[in-house]
Amino acid sequence: AQWLAHRSARHLALISRSGILSETIATQVEALREVGVTVEIAAVDVTDAAALHSFIDRLGHQRPIKGIAHAAMVLDDKLMQGVDRASIETVLRPKVSGALHLERIAGELALDYLLLFSSATTLFGNPGQFNYVAANAYVEGVARRLRAQGLPALAVAWGAIGNAGYLERHMEANSSLKKRFGSTLMPARTALNGLDWAFEAEGLQLVDAFAIARIEWSRAKRELAAVRAPTFN
Repeated sequence: AQWLAHRSARHLALISRSGILSETIATQVEALREVGVTVEIAAVDVTDAAALHSFIDRLGHQRPIKGIAHAAMVLDDKLMQGVDRASIETVLRPKVSGALHLERIAGELALDYLLLFSSATTLFGNPGQFNYVAANAYVEGVARRLRAQGLPALAVAWGAIGNAGYLERHMEANSSLKKRFGSTLMPARTALNGLDWAFEAEGLQLVDAFAIARIEWSRAKRELAAVRAPTFN
């Protein structure tokens, strides 16, 4: 939201399942409002097609909707032998159902962009995150399908972000996360600015899906068998 405001967006709607902001985020939202950005906070579950459509319809009556970012995710990490149907559905539902519901809505809107969040783990897998990797791979497929229909969809496989999001909230208390991602963290602003690489100078979109990540390849080769395959030479 801050990045969009920095890029001259003036009307933002931030939705989540709960619609509840932490104290820190609430302060950041107020800072945006103080500089003239309209920010609406709403509780909408992206897996609920009727609720999502109703919200988008109401929002569209206020002013044209020009961009959507689908960043919902749930994690339920398990080793392969521990993955069950419930674990798979828990992780796939927000990403996959959300992307499919937005796919149906996108054709009704004159969007400048539909940004779908994926993960760099989709490039080479990640131990314990088979369900998450599958969900992201599906989202990237939806982006390709939408682009083939002439819609401005872009799936971005983000690497590790250091000052916003899941890793920031959990890394201090999780030494495993710190060891795995500590040396590859990117500032959120740097990562988001990388979106420019997906477009020509005139604004023409070049790709359907791509990755913005800082990867320590020597460590990745040690820990991930897929990275030792010829694909990554």
